[in-house]
Amino acid sequence: MGEIRALRDMDDDEVFAYAKRIAAPYDLVMQTKQLGRLPVVQFAAGGVTTPADAALMMQLGCDGVFVGSGIFKSGDPARRARAIVQGVTHCRLSRPSTPPPRRPRWRKKERKR
Repeated sequence: MGEIRALRDMDDDEVFAYAKRIAAPYDLVMQTKQLGRLPVVQFAAGGVTTPADAALMMQLGCDGVFVGSGIFKSGDPARRARAIVQGVTHCRLSRPSTPPPRRPRWRKKERKR
């Protein structure tokens, strides 16, 4: 994670040199810099049974949710599926333009010794 933080402060030439040094594609390293995280899709699965659960996972930074038994074990699977889709869609539309910080703000920065 420290290397990703270091990328944020690099200019384009430094990013190019860094990508060359670690033998990684420049576009991938630049995308990592822009996102502030590795460009890996993050899904939540297991225990997602309500629209609120799905929306919470999206608010916490997931790119999507897998829902199985939460739909199929409900009394009305079609209705539950629509509600979960609406919850995720609404959450995506209300998502801020910049991603939330990965480190909780209430944690003090750890000092290196």
